[in-house]
Amino acid sequence: MSGVCGVWELPAGDSMVRIMEVSNRQKRRLWKPSSGSERVDHDAPNALSSLTGWLASRTRAIQHMLSDRASSHGADRPREKKSAPPPALCGVVAWLRFPRDDEGKVKLDTKNQNPAKRSHPILGLEVLSGFHVSERNGRRFHGTIYNARDGKTYLSQLLLSEDGQTLQVSGCILGGLLCKREKWKRGKIPSKR
Repeated sequence: MSGVCGVWELPAGDSMVRIMEVSNRQKRRLWKPSSGSERVDHDAPNALSSLTGWLASRTRAIQHMLSDRASSHGADRPREKKSAPPPALCGVVAWLRFPRDDEGKVKLDTKNQNPAKRSHPILGLEVLSGFHVSERNGRRFHGTIYNARDGKTYLSQLLLSEDGQTLQVSGCILGGLLCKREKWKRGKIPSKR
């Protein structure tokens, strides 16, 4: 998965996203903005990721119960040892050309559907979450993407180019029937002057 990790520049050139691997079990303190402001804490998963995880765990529990009932010696069978889930990819806003609005205030996530999160700064905001490899060649990933412009979270897909220099990012509605795509290119966060 490390091929997709790194800094990616969005098409308008006014922002960059840092994509990284995160273990599902570790506390996710992802990135500290270089401005010296407080570390951004991303412990609370978004509602869609939480619901998806809950549904997956319920499905596994039901399948396990059914397989035990199907076997006449279900209680005598040794239990399989559970392995840790593979790391997921997430992405945070790592750089903004204009991190402050016209009044000089830090840009905030004012359109977030959760009123408690509207005071969070855009810089350091988690915009990609729960991405896992969905192809054997390791170039396609599925997860969710958050759009701070409208405050909504969408199903998303990342497709890494063969040369690893461009990333096609799509956000979809209606189960993937309607998608908006854009290409991100590898970037480097500018140094302060």
